[in-house]
Amino acid sequence: MVVLLRPSEFNMDLHTINDVLKVGSMIIDILMQENDRVFIAGYTFIIDLGNISKAVLMNFEPEFVRKLTILVNKAAPTRMKGFHFINVLPIFEKLFGMVKSVISAKLKDRVSLNIFIYLLCIQL
Repeated sequence: MVVLLRPSEFNMDLHTINDVLKVGSMIIDILMQENDRVFIAGYTFIIDLGNISKAVLMNFEPEFVRKLTILVNKAAPTRMKGFHFINVLPIFEKLFGMVKSVISAKLKDRVSLNIFIYLLCIQL
């Protein structure tokens, strides 16, 4: 199962980053109810950071990152096969370097940062 996220499409004037996290959690809940393969095969997130706005980036505060790492490391009832970020900006690489210090070693192996989508295709 593959879930594609495009944060550049989030309207931060109407929604908070916590709303976005909740919707993502709800999507996983729906997948679990409607498809048993999610429990067996897991799922992969592809996050397209192309054209991401400053408003979206400013919402990635430490508290949000903490909640997200708890969700991914401890609270998710299914197997996460990977997180693949595409169209990554240099600033995101630096921010992600800080986040790597609080995620598990197993999860670190499942995260990749790709500048171009064809590099992701080669990886998968």
